[in-house]
Amino acid sequence: MTTVGFIGIALCAIAEGVAALLWNENFAYATGWDESKGRYLGLKAAEHITVTLSSQNLIVKPEVAQRQFEADAAAKVTPPGFKEKTGSYKIEKEKTIDIVITDNASSAVIVPPKRFYGSVKLDALRLRRDIGQIADEVIQHLSSLVDAEVEITLELQVTVPEGVPENVIRTVSENCRVLKFSNQGFEQE
Repeated sequence: MTTVGFIGIALCAIAEGVAALLWNENFAYATGWDESKGRYLGLKAAEHITVTLSSQNLIVKPEVAQRQFEADAAAKVTPPGFKEKTGSYKIEKEKTIDIVITDNASSAVIVPPKRFYGSVKLDALRLRRDIGQIADEVIQHLSSLVDAEVEITLELQVTVPEGVPENVIRTVSENCRVLKFSNQGFEQE
């Protein structure tokens, strides 16, 4: 067996172990370790993941992962009697922060943004390179955050001045169906 074949089998085994419903008998998976906070980044268990070959990715013992999951759940509980008011304050040109003011007017907490969005035009001839670069330099940083929910949508717009041949229409339509496109079609203009 080649090294490449072994690596593929290992990555598949890791993905299956993390996805197992009884993950506490296997292991969890993290995309990194934050030394300053003493916690795993992007910790996942009992869900389907895409495992990548990286020196930052870690396999985490189930009891260690469970402690972090429990600590995260406990941190989400709002203390009784806590009331908050929110406001928005703009700084610089494109950054927005929220300020939460508690009952004690002398204390204010700065809340970081909770949503990211972005769109970019890609070169069709360099699609694999560009997608890989976006995955490494943007998506990985965001998906490694605790409880991050990442949704990626690919939108295609193709214009063919002479028209799309019938055989290409059939092939593309069938491929879109098999690939479970939620929306696709051909139109005159």
